[in-house]
Amino acid sequence: MRIWKRAAAMGKILYEKKEIILAVIVGIFFACMMLLSLTYKEKTGDIDRLYISGTFECGEITGNVEKKTYGKILSGHSDSLTVRGHFNRDIPYGSQIFLYLYGFRAAVLVNGEEIPVNENVVWPDNRIYMAGGRWQSIYSNGIRRDDEVEISITGLLSRGGKKNPGILLDNLYVGDRYSLFRLQLEKAALKVAGAFILLFMGLFLISGLILLKAIRIPVSNSYLASGGLLAAGGVCSLIDFKYITLICDNIFILDILTELSQLLILLFLLMSLRNYVKEEKRYDLISKLLYIWELLIIIYCPLRLFGIADTVIFSGVSLLAAFFLCLIAFSCLLAENKGQQGKRIKMVLHSGMILLLCILLEIINCCFTQQYWILLFEGGLFYYTVIQIYAIAGYTKERMEKARMADQLEKELVQSQISILLSQIQPHFIYNVLVVIKHLCDVDTSLAKETITEFALYLRGNMDSLGKKQNIPFEEEMKHVDVYLSLERKRFEDKIRVEKDIRVWDFLLPTLSIQPIVENSIRHGITKKEDGGTIRIATWENEEEIIVEISDDGVFNMDYQGPERRSHIGIDNVRKRIQVMCGGRVEVGMGEKEGTTVTIHLPKGDEENESYHSGR
Repeated sequence: MRIWKRAAAMGKILYEKKEIILAVIVGIFFACMMLLSLTYKEKTGDIDRLYISGTFECGEITGNVEKKTYGKILSGHSDSLTVRGHFNRDIPYGSQIFLYLYGFRAAVLVNGEEIPVNENVVWPDNRIYMAGGRWQSIYSNGIRRDDEVEISITGLLSRGGKKNPGILLDNLYVGDRYSLFRLQLEKAALKVAGAFILLFMGLFLISGLILLKAIRIPVSNSYLASGGLLAAGGVCSLIDFKYITLICDNIFILDILTELSQLLILLFLLMSLRNYVKEEKRYDLISKLLYIWELLIIIYCPLRLFGIADTVIFSGVSLLAAFFLCLIAFSCLLAENKGQQGKRIKMVLHSGMILLLCILLEIINCCFTQQYWILLFEGGLFYYTVIQIYAIAGYTKERMEKARMADQLEKELVQSQISILLSQIQPHFIYNVLVVIKHLCDVDTSLAKETITEFALYLRGNMDSLGKKQNIPFEEEMKHVDVYLSLERKRFEDKIRVEKDIRVWDFLLPTLSIQPIVENSIRHGITKKEDGGTIRIATWENEEEIIVEISDDGVFNMDYQGPERRSHIGIDNVRKRIQVMCGGRVEVGMGEKEGTTVTIHLPKGDEENESYHSGR
């Protein structure tokens, strides 16, 4: 038993700390993926690595070049760099040599003779400059290991800042295009797998939320933004120029997709997180950041498509803007987290801060290495996604539970309405009407027939109200009241007198709102006096509301506690329905010596009444 208790206690602790445990698991998983990616060893096959050893010259700077020092070569303040040396192997005649160019251009000379470039990529005119990398190939003219090879790199400082020439020297291959594509895809396999998972999860989340909206379950737009964030993140992670440019020659389209997906990532992230910020000033600040980023996207599209601004310059501006926007958003979430009490919202805020931190680290890494880790961003986005799905599942469960409870309450309300309506048709009233009809059959058969018709209309009016959930015209309600009064006057004759002062007709109110009040006035007020009394029904309006007043000069006492106390249920029911269905109120006033006045106030601001009034 002790073991089970300890296990249960441990399980409870783990459940309470599920957010930290999940963050640790995701962090370890993506750290392992990043480690595997960094320690990946290329397999030999139809494609081979090519290395050059010798010297380099960059302006006044010179030095030695070998495999281990590629990453340390700096271009300094010069726009060009020249590497002279020898390849590590013989390259047969006709073999393809691949060079990876990242924002610069290169030429290869062997023994002083330039080898023609075989460049098949779709490259736009000079007005638009691409930031992404691309593969350039040349055909060997029979290069030997002792041949003097010169690689001239230009454009290191143009358009957007200093480039890293080590990227080219570290990506020299000999072989065919398909083998190189397979090799690069194997190297990026973890990133590609993560990208497909994010893309699939994003599309699945969007589809699920659309389905929830289709079945009329309210869904916040922030959840749809989370789906868009996943889809944009998946597309951005999927586009790796090192393998995708080997199967897609249109660099222009790839560049546009990359930049647009990067812009949409931050847009959807801000839209998603804004919903969880409750403090007004911070909410307004994130809204302003969102508007700024939307403006940047609007400016980007025409400038980029029409070639007015090139990628490198625009990427620099957007990268700087993204850094500061993420920093400000992170600060807002950090401040918001301190004042939050709900565990679910805190989990979303924490995951949002982790994702923003991952994006900031990716931006910093890109500034120094001109490349993204991607796996760090994917890890943060994956963790944010899991928390979002958890939050959406909890939200959906709550909404469905509320819908179930609302359905149950509606059923109970229907049963309550049936009970109230049945209580209003009192057995003694039915008995008295039948006695009157029996008497009239002997005295006046035509009047008896009229009374039977009126009694049938009265019963039908009560039963019809069971199916009416919406408000009805005042005129329709008064027809039912007139039928009821006609029946009662046949029984009590001159003891019941009716006065009407109807100044307003075109408005709506809940069914059976006036008849129960009139019934109470007759039963507990007028008929208690020997000479009867008068019921007065009046309507009028002012600038703000429509007023319905039912008054009598009987002896009705609100503290009545007789055996027919259940009749008061009718008035209580009217008061509740007027409040819920019209936003109005019911007031009951007593005279000093006799009489009761019931006043119904119906606001003109009620949408249903306004549309009905305008329709008339």
